[in-house]
Amino acid sequence: MRVSPYISSDYNFFVDEIVRICSRIAGPPADEHKRIYVSRGGIEPSASIKRYLTGQEQIEECVRKRGFAIVRPEKMPWPQQVRMFAHADTVMGEFGSGLHNTVFSSRATLNIVLSNSMMSLTQSAIAAMRGQPLQYIKPTKEVREGNRIDCSYDTEVIGRFLDEAL
Repeated sequence: MRVSPYISSDYNFFVDEIVRICSRIAGPPADEHKRIYVSRGGIEPSASIKRYLTGQEQIEECVRKRGFAIVRPEKMPWPQQVRMFAHADTVMGEFGSGLHNTVFSSRATLNIVLSNSMMSLTQSAIAAMRGQPLQYIKPTKEVREGNRIDCSYDTEVIGRFLDEAL
């Protein structure tokens, strides 16, 4: 995959330095999670929310059964977010800015993205720059109404994928 000319592999040195600094600031982890699911749960559909994940609770239960910690990075201090993503070996979630924190994850970190019918070019560029494996899971149903996109996923398909991939 071609990485944007605005995202050079030289950027990895800078990112690694941020991880070192933030890990020092955040201190030792209370409990380190190797598998994290980035949740947008609790965000109610509104005119300003353009994407909505139908069945979020069922997806969270599916991944929780497979050892994922459900996290909401926006509720955490930034140094703690950086440290958490830096120590994860698998990061999964709905595409968007929460998953972009994988820029702080290692080369070995598996990125699993619940996407809509289009792949996230930003997430692809981050994974390519960091040398991370990346897997997209497409929705089983996608409904578009104006600017809003509602996506549904089959938790059995997600479960089988995770059982095989992890």
